[in-house]
Amino acid sequence: MRKFSDISHLPKAQQIYARLRHDIVTLNLKPGQTLSEKEIAERFEVSRQPVREAMIKLSEVGLLKVVPQKGSFVVKISRTEVEASSFIRRALEAAIVREACQKISKACLIHLNMLLEKQKDACDRDHFEDFLLLDEEFHYSIAEDIGLIRAWSVIESQKAQMDRVRFLSLPHASPVPQLIEQHTAIVRALETGSEAQAEAAMQSHLSSIHQVIDELEQQYPDYFQQ
Repeated sequence: MRKFSDISHLPKAQQIYARLRHDIVTLNLKPGQTLSEKEIAERFEVSRQPVREAMIKLSEVGLLKVVPQKGSFVVKISRTEVEASSFIRRALEAAIVREACQKISKACLIHLNMLLEKQKDACDRDHFEDFLLLDEEFHYSIAEDIGLIRAWSVIESQKAQMDRVRFLSLPHASPVPQLIEQHTAIVRALETGSEAQAEAAMQSHLSSIHQVIDELEQQYPDYFQQ
């Protein structure tokens, strides 16, 4: 398996997109903040063309709004979009884990258990950006192993707004040890091949976002669309 966080093999525009997306999701670039094409090009030491391509893709996934004559802005979080992306993700990942119960490889199960240990380490270090990447790799690895990368691509394109809420919820609204327990339940169900248990564990894990969004919207009103 290729290291999930390794993007060095990607074209420049995709590398810039991945890094900016990560910065937006982890709120290093905040909702409402202006992005400068020129400054980004200087940051990555590239021409404006790959930056422009990356910004177009960011607008397509709902993280950036390009306003002619005014500039580009990080979009505020839309509760409607979060709920829609959550619905799509739950439906697709439930299907993925059911399929994985029949097809997942021993190598992938070993990899998932290794990721659980890395997630525990990130939790112990209070390093939530690392945990978010490991969480992403956990879900991606299941789809990759059983040949459903296209399904993951659909999930990835739909969940950008949801990812910001997930990061905002760490570690208080969504305690990381609880998330690791949920991941562990998914792996144990995959190990036993129980489709019903795997789907139930995945649904429970992905539904937890609905329990925290009210609290986050009250706590960070400037980050959300009113």
